[in-house]
Amino acid sequence: VPAIFHFGSDEVKRTLGPQLLMGDKHSVLSISEPFAGSDVAALQATAEKTPDGKFYMVSGLKKWITEGAYADYFVTAVRTGRTGTPKDLSMLLIERGPGLETKQIKTTYSTCCGTAMVIMNNV
Repeated sequence: VPAIFHFGSDEVKRTLGPQLLMGDKHSVLSISEPFAGSDVAALQATAEKTPDGKFYMVSGLKKWITEGAYADYFVTAVRTGRTGTPKDLSMLLIERGPGLETKQIKTTYSTCCGTAMVIMNNV
């Protein structure tokens, strides 16, 4: 929720903010990947503009996302450029829907945290 309130548009804060604060909707920070771990500069998830330039199509994997199994929204780190530099990285707010699947990961501490693998295929 902090990332949404600090960096989200006024419209997102106005429409989604109250739902998050009341607990009607849930969001998670979705950065770690199975290939990069916590090395943000090595992220492989991609976001490419749609032909009309209004939206991004996102594909990639995220792993070890706490509460990912229950989330309605994913604040997601993606690669939006092709230079391979940190300037290529962006954060997108992705709503759970077609093309986004979560699979709970069993951990030694508890399954109640909903730690998950997040699979995005042209979201």
